[in-house]
Amino acid sequence: GIFEVGNVVSIEPGSYIPEARAGVRLENMYLITESGPENLSVYPMEIRPQR
Repeated sequence: GIFEVGNVVSIEPGSYIPEARAGVRLENMYLITESGPENLSVYPMEIRPQR
């Protein structure tokens, strides 16, 4: 489909380990504006090593 101004879409990449029956999905919501997508999610998406 074609995105239109005012649409809100979710991008949800996922990673799964079938043998562990485990996985994770990271979701970002975007508002489609005249100038392009605007990320509505407010949490960081980087990986930080635990000490």
